Amino acid sequence: MGIAIVLVLLVAGSVLFHFVSPWYFTPIASNWSAIDDTIAITFWVTGIVFVAVNLFLAWSVYRYRNRAGARARYEPWSSSWPSSSTELHTSARSRFSPKNWWNIWPTGLFRNATPPEWPGQCHEYEPSLA
Repeated sequence: MGIAIVLVLLVAGSVLFHFVSPWYFTPIASNWSAIDDTIAITFWVTGIVFVAVNLFLAWSVYRYRNRAGARARYEPWSSSWPSSSTELHTSARSRFSPKNWWNIWPTGLFRNATPPEWPGQCHEYEPSLA
């Protein structure tokens, strides 16, 4: 229970520090507003993910804490939400892993592509390219 409280306090402190902090992003350059916007969007997305993951972790620690007299049940064929999400995650990772990207691209995309040509003495510096 203590760890769950610490995680919630960590999230609350981080969010509070962000909004009360005197520091702010300065523009990188006057004509690079797209870069500044990209950094701001990245900061907000990672902040939202940070809050969501840590609050989920705190909820999980609280929900599945050790209780006196409680026993764990082994239900391997249960069709509960965690097992379904694990199956979905595993199948998505195996389908869209980098080794399978070549298989999901249109077949004619690389038909006329030529392999790269390496400079004449590149094997002196990179033996794997020879």
